[in-house]
Amino acid sequence: LWFILACNVIAAPLMVVAVLVDDRRAAIFLSAAVVALFMVMVGPPGAIVQSLVPNRMRATAAGFFAVLANLVGGSLGPLCIGYLSDRLRGTHGDESIRYALAWSMLFCVWGQVHWFLASRAMPGDVVEGVKSAP
Repeated sequence: LWFILACNVIAAPLMVVAVLVDDRRAAIFLSAAVVALFMVMVGPPGAIVQSLVPNRMRATAAGFFAVLANLVGGSLGPLCIGYLSDRLRGTHGDESIRYALAWSMLFCVWGQVHWFLASRAMPGDVVEGVKSAP
């Protein structure tokens, strides 16, 4: 989990630079780096969910996790970015989407706090889950 936290800490500021830089090549290169760093965070949360629930609940937990992740990331995320972009249109004009995307990276700080807390609690939770497994 520490590696995921480190990737998130590096990716968030890179994303801000990627959306605000004027050079297209630099933006593409930085965006590719951000995607690579954020992709590190795709698999482990699902594996963590699987390791914390009893065997008979794994399918339900995986389904619930997938639905929740897609509802938040796939629907609320774009909706909030669009709303913020509309609010920033008066001050930033056509560039408002860039600033909305940059501001959205503040949510990464919230995520980083939770990755930090999880990295401290997770080893004990896994050991406890293994002991209680049938």
